[in-house]
Amino acid sequence: MHWGTLLLTIWAVAGPLVGILFGHYLITSWQRRQWLADNRLQEWRELIAAIMTAFTAIAKISQLSPDGEVLRRLQEDGSRAIEVIGNRVFIHEDVERLKVLEQWNDATHTFFNDRDAKKFAERFHEVMLAIKNTAASDIGNLKGWR
Repeated sequence: MHWGTLLLTIWAVAGPLVGILFGHYLITSWQRRQWLADNRLQEWRELIAAIMTAFTAIAKISQLSPDGEVLRRLQEDGSRAIEVIGNRVFIHEDVERLKVLEQWNDATHTFFNDRDAKKFAERFHEVMLAIKNTAASDIGNLKGWR
């Protein structure tokens, strides 16, 4: 009886502490997963927006004779798209696997060499479709974390 009383006394003190520590672990783990999911979603949004903005700028010059301001804007948007493609932290592996930078560079260089807007739009669509499909899959997986 003495050992049982001693164990119950120890558990009365240690039990709540163990529960608090376990609860803290669960909450911290959930918060980290939530933080990671939020950052991945944000990076997908930024990547899609940057490429879409650059595409729009390039599409504009295919329809008119670009002046200095249009060319300056195109250079800014193009540089921004390349920067965003290259500086992804949380989705870097997906971006590398999809070869987004290589595909984007190839599509833009081909356009500036042959000025074929239809061909460029098709290449853009392929790149964007691969990005969106991967992002949708990733977001579907992330929803399980929430």
